[in-house]
Amino acid sequence: MSKILFINMPWSSVCIPSLGLALLSSILKQRGVEASTYYANLDFSQLLYEHFESLPENQLSRFDDGLVGRTRQFLTQEYYSRDLVDDYIFSSCAEEHHKDDDAFWDLFGESQENRKATPLWKEARNIIPAFLDACMREIKRRDCKIFGFTSMFGQNIASLMLAERIKAEIPGSIVLFGGANCQGDMGGALFRNYSQIDFLVTGEAENVVPELIGALDNGLSPAHIRGLLWRNDEDAIQSGGDALPFSDLDSLPLPDYTSYFEALDGVSYRSDIQPTVFLEQSRGCWWGQKHHCTFCGLNSYGMVYRKKSDDRCLEELRQFCTKYPSTTVHYADNILDMQKFDGFLKQVRDEDLGVSLFFEIKSNVSKDKLKALSDAGTYSVQPGIENFSDKVLKEMRKGVRGLQNVQCLKWCRQYDIEATWNLLYGFPGETKDDFVTNLEIMKSITHLDRPQCVDKIIMQRFSPNYDQALALGFMNVRPQLAYEYVYDLPNEELAEICYAFDFDYAKPPDVSKELDDLIGFDQMWADSSDPGTIAYMQLNDGGALVVDTRFNVGRNIAKFSAPENRLLRYLDKIRPRKALVKLGEEEGWTAAEVSTFIESLRQQRFVVSEGERFLSVIPLPDEVDVDLVEMTAPSLKADPATAVLSREA
Repeated sequence: MSKILFINMPWSSVCIPSLGLALLSSILKQRGVEASTYYANLDFSQLLYEHFESLPENQLSRFDDGLVGRTRQFLTQEYYSRDLVDDYIFSSCAEEHHKDDDAFWDLFGESQENRKATPLWKEARNIIPAFLDACMREIKRRDCKIFGFTSMFGQNIASLMLAERIKAEIPGSIVLFGGANCQGDMGGALFRNYSQIDFLVTGEAENVVPELIGALDNGLSPAHIRGLLWRNDEDAIQSGGDALPFSDLDSLPLPDYTSYFEALDGVSYRSDIQPTVFLEQSRGCWWGQKHHCTFCGLNSYGMVYRKKSDDRCLEELRQFCTKYPSTTVHYADNILDMQKFDGFLKQVRDEDLGVSLFFEIKSNVSKDKLKALSDAGTYSVQPGIENFSDKVLKEMRKGVRGLQNVQCLKWCRQYDIEATWNLLYGFPGETKDDFVTNLEIMKSITHLDRPQCVDKIIMQRFSPNYDQALALGFMNVRPQLAYEYVYDLPNEELAEICYAFDFDYAKPPDVSKELDDLIGFDQMWADSSDPGTIAYMQLNDGGALVVDTRFNVGRNIAKFSAPENRLLRYLDKIRPRKALVKLGEEEGWTAAEVSTFIESLRQQRFVVSEGERFLSVIPLPDEVDVDLVEMTAPSLKADPATAVLSREA
């Protein structure tokens, strides 16, 4: 029986082992195949670490934040560059590279952040020849003939360069490629243009790779294997047809991350790394199956939603916590299945497995569901927040509204769950009002999690923006310019191999000032050493005290009477004006008085609004019940700090 060595190249994160390779290793081992993974990305980061450690102090001054600062992105962070610099530093080391190096760095340096990072990237390039030599020494030591590369984002060129060395230096070697960069037209272009690839998997690999190993062992043709490209004896490209999605997810074994943790122990800065490993509960996207978000290029295999049973998910997590204790678990699902809140998450809570979890969710989840996530040990979520304008969200087909996004961020803060999100712009039809809406909301939520970026959308292959570009308002779609510097290929092949595209608008928006204002405020938020917070305290008389220290608002202490507090707490959820007026009338207020109070909250940036709908941005203590039927007799006792503030007030 054959053995296979999987290879994980830079720029895959040193903190995150490959789920795909871990699954394939487990599947092949079950079938008697000797399978292991070489985490070459760890070797690369180790060489890079040693290189920067060896530099004289006077050379370190070239780098923006010194050795301990910006170099961390190369060592312990997952790095994905929309500018392709991760691929470029490898391609520019190839003997056949004839591109204009200065022109690439000028293009890369158009943003201030990239300009600061340029010296680091150039310095990192210096170790690549030695790194590839080290890879070959390790690979030859493994005494293997079949090599499987996973390629996602910036792993293409590094993988191609090492594969070329393998074919040249190991007679009879067989090179297999798979991963996100091999999907659809991209895989076909890779295979056509790079002869060092013997086989290429175009879809989900769990059936394809074991069948291929079996065919190779038995001297059989791979013609029956769907989702595979290969060459016949005349060097003509052959295909087994489109890949079939893997349907029986419960049949998959537990991913085997043994190779990663063994390699990680050899990294000299191991203590700086908190490993994060991936499990999965589903594939496809239950939302995208109904409404494909226009900018999303995921799920090229198809949106068809498949999921594991709750019992299977729980058993996997149990086994994982036993095998890899004190490890953070990220679930790879596009969006957490809504049924998992009442089943799986409650089971995890009850078993108290002591694991830190991450999920991607929809932002319109209820408060109870976020509490269920917190109770199960969820420390972070990605709620799919990309904008606060209802109009833009509708154009994106997100299925949520702007205030729901704010509500989610606030409740995440209440339950101590980190919310990672991005503010995206660049959608056709955006107006000045859309940017003003986003800016006004941003100014009211600086006590909550800040966006990871405020950035223009990328046109991704497989997304509706790409597939329906003209209908959605885009024109002159072409490969991102950086691809020309990375790949020495004709334009028609670049158009097939690339994932990201440049474009023009059929009707260019006139929003430059509003965009500058939005980006400027986000930078001000980022530069703030202490963004501040909002603290809510219930008083003994049924009123409340709110202490506001947000950096952009200034210190503000607001006291609310019991009736005002009742209405403020009612605004913990999104409420229409008519519901607020009804509650005010029960307190003896007129509709005008209710409107005046709401406007006062808006002016203090305690409330945000969209049309006639309103939401408080003040996180409430978990024990404060906001259901209307429960609010007639506030009974929360003040703690000592609250009592002092109450007397002072």
